[in-house]
Amino acid sequence: MFDERACASSGPGAAASGAAPWFFISQGLFWTSHYASENLSRTYNKLDPAIQSYWCASAISSLHGAVISYWGFAAASTAGLWTTDDFFKTTSQTTGCCNVLVGYLCSDLALSLYYGGRWPGNTANIIHHITAILAFIQMSAWGFGHSLGMMIIVLETTTPFVNQRWFFEKTGMKVTHPALYVANGLAMVILWFLLRILLVGWVGIRLIAVREQVASMAWPQVLTVVCTYAVGYGLQFFWFYKILRGAIKALSKVSGKKLHSG
Repeated sequence: MFDERACASSGPGAAASGAAPWFFISQGLFWTSHYASENLSRTYNKLDPAIQSYWCASAISSLHGAVISYWGFAAASTAGLWTTDDFFKTTSQTTGCCNVLVGYLCSDLALSLYYGGRWPGNTANIIHHITAILAFIQMSAWGFGHSLGMMIIVLETTTPFVNQRWFFEKTGMKVTHPALYVANGLAMVILWFLLRILLVGWVGIRLIAVREQVASMAWPQVLTVVCTYAVGYGLQFFWFYKILRGAIKALSKVSGKKLHSG
């Protein structure tokens, strides 16, 4: 039978209305970033228009990642969500985090679909956004999985480091400040492994532990939980492979230069 606690929230209408303001806030920040970058960055003004938009989307992505990861950690810690086995425990703060994430992802997805292949790595990004939106809007609407959802939100801690790597390359700081570039890359690799590989793996173990509660939901929601986790975790390994390969290549170049200069 469908667990009544999974229906204890306000439903999809409330989830959509909760996410909508954050969609428009994200769009507003995106266009504000365009204006600011146009007046403050020489590098930005030399870029193709599509890459200028990618520049702004990356800046907003970093801001969102830093803020939402802190909010998710604080909301879960305050509610004691990471010390409970109740798959249906929620608070207004954790629901709010779900809504913020969905609103932002919908905004970024709209941009990603518009620019398509003109943005680097866009196919995987679109798949990620669609699966995350499907998962988190249901978490908000039906009130399930917030303890694990907040862990997933904490993964956004890595986002500023990923974006900064791209900014270093575009602004030439990869060459002019190689130590900063390598330090950022190492931090990105370490955090990605700890959070997006090990922590997400532990989330899977927790899902198995609460499988009876998961199975008590309606089958579309069970399917959403299982499929979004499988696709999302697969993407983390795909991106980690690319990040690790880039890090090894960068370190090899640095080591080669040191040997050559020696």
